[in-house]
This record gives sequence, C-alpha cells and structure tokens, in this order.
Amino acid sequence: MHSTLFATLALASFASFPLHAQVAGSTTTPTKATSTTTDEADARVDATLEAAKKRVLAGDKDRAAATDFATAVKAAYGGLTSWTPSADTIRTRLINEINDIYARAAKAEIKAEEFDILRIDAIDARLENAISMAASDPTIDNLTRITNRLTKLAEAAKAMVPETVEFQARAQAIVDALIKKARYTVRDLEPLKIEVSASRAERSDSILEKRAIAKTVVDHDFQRSKYHISDHMALLAKTDPTVEELKVKLLAILDSLAARAAGAGLTRADFNDLKAQFIARARLAAAPK
Repeated sequence: MHSTLFATLALASFASFPLHAQVAGSTTTPTKATSTTTDEADARVDATLEAAKKRVLAGDKDRAAATDFATAVKAAYGGLTSWTPSADTIRTRLINEINDIYARAAKAEIKAEEFDILRIDAIDARLENAISMAASDPTIDNLTRITNRLTKLAEAAKAMVPETVEFQARAQAIVDALIKKARYTVRDLEPLKIEVSASRAERSDSILEKRAIAKTVVDHDFQRSKYHISDHMALLAKTDPTVEELKVKLLAILDSLAARAAGAGLTRADFNDLKAQFIARARLAAAPK
C-alpha cells in the first residue's frame, strides 16, 4: 500500500548510478540476452539454490553447493549488463547472501526461511532482468515474460509478505496497458520500473520488520533494505535530487534499528518512523505543484 505512494515520487529515467559492489572476474562483454539462454540460466540458479538449501538444512556445511550456486548466478542476469542495478551488482548481492548463510551455518542452525528469502531475491532479480530485456527488445513476448516473472515473485513472496499480491496487481496493470498498446517504447516502461523498485524496497523492509520482531533478524536483513532503498532513491533522484536527503534519513533509521536489534530487540512500533518517512515524503512529492 505504501509503495503506491512511494512509487509516485517521480517517473525516473533508466539512467544508471554507480554501485561499488562487483563480483571479481564476472564482468563480461555486453551481449543481448535471449529467452532460451535466460531460461536455462534461471533454471540452473533454481536448481543449485535448492540443492544448497537441502544440504544446509540436513546439517551438511560443505561449501560445494554454495560454489555451485555462485557459478550459476554469475552466468545469469545477462540482460542487466548495462542496467541499474547492474548484473555484477545483482550477482554480488546474491553471492554475498549465500556466503552469509554458510558463514552463520558454521555456528548456528539455519532455518528454511533464510533460503526462502534468498529465492525471493533471485526471482526479483529475474523480474528486473525481464524488464531490461523488454527495454532492449520491445515485443509482446517480452511483456509476457514480465508477467510470468511477476507471478513467480508473488508466489514466492506472498506467504512472508502478503502485500506482494497488491504489488503484483499494480505492476500487472501497467503491463496489461502496454500489451493493449501493442507498440511501446523504453520510456513506456518507466512506470513499471519505478513500481517494481518501490515495492522491492517495501518488501525488504517488511521482511526485516517481521524477522526483527521474531528475533531471527541478521545483519544481512538490514543490508538488503539498505540496498533496495538506495537503489530506489537513485531512480527518483533523476527527477528529484532532493530525495538524497530522504535516503540519508532512511539509512540512518536502519542503522539505529540495527544497533537496537543487537540489544533489547525491536517491536513493530520501532518501525513506525521508517514507514512515516516513506509516507510523509511521498505525500509531499505527490502533492500538486
């Protein structure tokens, strides 16, 4: 619900912003992703993630499965080579996420939810990849691919974040309108890009809140929210540079929550300020000029 307001901050361009995280040795010569190679790469990511999940939950902490997953990830998301977030950034985040799981598995039991969240992140990146493919090749088939990715993301995330269904409906409405047009341009995809980005940030914050209240939160949950808020603010900054101030505030709130989570723990009320900053700024930006 809040992401609808958040998404209306601006219809930002697809211009990129620099992100420092890179996967060593993973940069490749830009190529146009095809549906066949993309589907094969996605299937490999799914298979290796499921294998890693089964092994870790069974108590097997050997890192071979994590290495297989990293290898699969480095071969996926080729459509994001010149996108923001870039393929290398997405790959780095996913690989860091499974590395974090394995590092903690050496000291404590890992729950299935950890892998469920990683799967959501992997499918979400797949959706972004589909949007980039539509931007480079504006066909109805690529819009259909986006619909498929939206459905898969909703299926993966709705149990943990019920409002994902609302996000799917909003994003699908944008896609349906483009399908009716038959012909569309890169610029026509901008509202979808903003909606997906806003909902991603809100979904990550919802996962963070849920895990913090359950006292299962880990540092990477806070980092995920920081990534996604920063990504979204960078999009909005293309048309409204003043959102940089909001980004600084939101990241500071997350730092404060992380420090408190390490102590007495957090309650739902502790997240009110984060939500209020979202809504207050969105309402201001959406107000008639």
